[in-house]
Amino acid sequence: SSEFKIQISNRRVKGKYPFGDFSDITKDMSLTFLNCIFENGFKISDRVLKKLSFENCKIFEESEFTKGTMIDELNFVDDTEIEKLRVDESAHFEFWLLKKVKILDRISIHKSPIKSISFEDVIVANGISISETSIGKFYFINCILGHVNFYDVRINTLLVRNLPLETSIHIEESTPENLSIDNFNGFLRLTNSTKEIQSLVARNQRNTQANLRFSNLKIKKISFEDFGDTNELSLIKVKAGSQDSVMHFENCYFSKSKIYDCDFENFKDCKIINGDLSEIKTAGNVKWPKNINSDNSSDRSEVYRQLKKLMIAQNDKIHAIEFHRKEMKAYK
Repeated sequence: SSEFKIQISNRRVKGKYPFGDFSDITKDMSLTFLNCIFENGFKISDRVLKKLSFENCKIFEESEFTKGTMIDELNFVDDTEIEKLRVDESAHFEFWLLKKVKILDRISIHKSPIKSISFEDVIVANGISISETSIGKFYFINCILGHVNFYDVRINTLLVRNLPLETSIHIEESTPENLSIDNFNGFLRLTNSTKEIQSLVARNQRNTQANLRFSNLKIKKISFEDFGDTNELSLIKVKAGSQDSVMHFENCYFSKSKIYDCDFENFKDCKIINGDLSEIKTAGNVKWPKNINSDNSSDRSEVYRQLKKLMIAQNDKIHAIEFHRKEMKAYK
């Protein structure tokens, strides 16, 4: 059946049920609220819609999506302001976009699967809580979020890009299969992942002030590019995942980095190009990759020299001798 479109403009809506006038809503309907004011927020349950949009709306009090709600495309855009938003009890969205939106309090998402969600140019005053659900793609781009907490969440792809110092993201007992960090400021902690992480990528971090902490993780691919010494990095009990695990560092400087009880020995493809590893602080049992892959022997020898220097600083004479031997071999 064809899509049925309704637009409601310049209306002041009272009560929690904005669909009161539309008892015949069907799954093929697209409904847009434009320049509307919701005095009491809204509560949407047991509704199936193709598309629901709020454009330049003011939504006061708490608003809710609850059980039985299924929406293919949900949009909050164009300077919409929402006081407080809650998604709970198995509400389901295919695609959810928040763009140029202010959340005056907070957002909570609980037990509600979402295939794709994107926050772009969003301000959230009191943070975001996501728990016990699954999300396909989750993008935070150019946002001011405060504290974001993921607990027991399955995520295929998580992207954080252009976020400020005030950001604090905690990911616990959750698995982002692919985590991408791009020009990120603020604090991010990922701990106790329930599954192997396919890729952990950080780029464009040359002049940022990030504090990144990763602990108790298995990672198939870890790749850092342009990572400056204005950032802090902590790796605790991190090790290679599958047998073809990859470690790539390019133009990275780790003077504020700490590594504790990590096993990098099984990263088979290890490339380290430019940068400096020699000032990393280590503790416990840290195992480094056995071999550095590079087409340039001087690159390999420089990396082994830095690792030798690092071992000397840690009073690890055995590994210092081993890396010295590899340094000399790379010169030949």
